[in-house]
Amino acid sequence: MKKVISLVVAIFIANNLLYANQSGSLRSAVEQVISHKFHTMPTWDNSTKTYFLKNVLVDSATIVKWIKPKEPYDSNFKVRWLKGRVSLQAKISADKVIWDVKLEPYGLPMEYLMRPPGWYTRESNGILEKELNDDLNRVLKGEPPSTPPATPLSNIKGNSSITAFGTDANVTFDDYSDQPQNETSVAIYNNYAYVAFNDYRQGYTGYSYSTDAGVTWASNITNFGSGHGFAESTDPVLDVDGFGNVYMCTLPFDRNTGDADVYVYKSTDHGVTFNSGVLASPGTPHEDDKQWMITQTVGNQTYVYVTMTAFYPVGWQYQADILFFKSTDGGNTFGPNGGIKLNDDTYTSQRNGSQIRIAPDGTLYVVWGYDERGTNAIYCVKSTDGGNTWSQNYFVTNVPFNSGDMPWRNSPMPGFAISPTTGTLFVVYSKRINSSDYDVYIRTSTDGINWSAESRVNRVTTGYQFFPFVTVDNSGTVWVAWLDTRAGGNKIDCYVNYSTDDGTTWQSSDLRVSDNA
Repeated sequence: MKKVISLVVAIFIANNLLYANQSGSLRSAVEQVISHKFHTMPTWDNSTKTYFLKNVLVDSATIVKWIKPKEPYDSNFKVRWLKGRVSLQAKISADKVIWDVKLEPYGLPMEYLMRPPGWYTRESNGILEKELNDDLNRVLKGEPPSTPPATPLSNIKGNSSITAFGTDANVTFDDYSDQPQNETSVAIYNNYAYVAFNDYRQGYTGYSYSTDAGVTWASNITNFGSGHGFAESTDPVLDVDGFGNVYMCTLPFDRNTGDADVYVYKSTDHGVTFNSGVLASPGTPHEDDKQWMITQTVGNQTYVYVTMTAFYPVGWQYQADILFFKSTDGGNTFGPNGGIKLNDDTYTSQRNGSQIRIAPDGTLYVVWGYDERGTNAIYCVKSTDGGNTWSQNYFVTNVPFNSGDMPWRNSPMPGFAISPTTGTLFVVYSKRINSSDYDVYIRTSTDGINWSAESRVNRVTTGYQFFPFVTVDNSGTVWVAWLDTRAGGNKIDCYVNYSTDDGTTWQSSDLRVSDNA
């Protein structure tokens, strides 16, 4: 049973006295100072002669400027402050003001992912009280406040200032080869960036890393998946644990026989070198496909979770099951043998494309598509005990799709993500409108059981919008990317759109990512 660490918010009150011997209305001056600093009028309680301001939301830069770090906690857990809220009391007594300040940053611990985002409390470093006092003295002398006001959260537009992307960076260093690289996976850790991809130059999974946030890239490693008796490997997935160890999950396979197994490789030097790989799908019939992986660090322990599709011959047909495996020792071993079956149907049917994610409260969710219980149906399951037991299958949606409509490889498999700030679940998929029009849609859920109505993400509907993927950054901004043929002909671009309100609304224009179609 995993331990979910609750955040208990304690209130710290920082008292600061100001003796005001200057002439003028002290109460009026205090009101002016507070409204200048926080863009809102405080509430006056005449019985206690006190102004009150409660839970005013401010941006991360503002709250960080005013708090005293709690060490060694903040350094050890690398807490990233996403926003903050401020409450204060200004008690007026004769010729003095007593400031009582409460500061609560909203934090995301980066090192130990089982600690969910939440409201923490930090002591004041005295800067806010000093600024209030300085402004009050100025106002009492007939001068306007001069310290910078807080940036209210209502004025923060998240990433809405992004209107374009920079020039493409070449990761594979092979522009002129007729052997493609595709099916990419990306992971980020501080300034490190990692990319894995199918690499047809040698037939194995390719890989590269950057130490400067993607500006420059190291020489490619192009033989992941070799050494396990298979001729090729495919479907890479990357993740980084709380200690900065990099994990690569890939699928070595034999194109002639169809045999395939899931392996996980681990790097302890920030992705420079990897071990020889560990079998992550023990006990399967060696006909595995479309695996996914995610890591979870709790204290000094890293869990690695893997889902995949296993094909079993049943008479002249095949049964496709979604299986779950996990490692409790940082990827050294995986179990249980044969995995845990997640789809709860009992008859021969197909499904594929599972993705596993972790909610802020530690709940595991798995989503998959292609399910024959509907029309390319998407289903969801959840586990609240670290993957030991799983819920029933919850229906998300059907996905009308005809792969023959497009001359390129395509599929109705969904993308899946969970917000680290709100815990909202997001599922995206490409849906057939007619033979020449496919659009990207999204559905959301707060529990994996009940799902919202679908809404369209792409603003331009010309052509095909397909192969969507969704992710949520640490500020809560929801990003959806997809391939797009709006340019016409055989030109395929990559576009994105994003939402800063948990997927309720989207930007009015899609953003083109790729330089060349």
